[in-house]
Amino acid sequence: MMVESAKQYAMSWVDAWDRFWFTPRHIDTLAVLRIITGAMLLYSHLVLATDFSSFVGTEAWIDNETSARLHDGTLGEATAAWSYLWLVDNPTFLWLNHQVTILVTG
Repeated sequence: MMVESAKQYAMSWVDAWDRFWFTPRHIDTLAVLRIITGAMLLYSHLVLATDFSSFVGTEAWIDNETSARLHDGTLGEATAAWSYLWLVDNPTFLWLNHQVTILVTG
């Protein structure tokens, strides 16, 4: 009896999962969500640009070396985080990279 109840409960979750992901929907909702997501990403990059050197680069609050050490396990638990920006010391290249990111996001 308990096993049958657990099976029914699991099947209801599987059915709900299938309905959520595979029921045909109007594309208007997806289009609005994509626009909102893009606008939020653009806004985040524009806010970051207001004081860019404080967040990224060798003069940042947490500089490239410290950031890399925070994620490689030297200063705490190792994580899978990695950024190619940790390898860049040239502020002009970082700023150009950020401007291209803003243009692409826009």
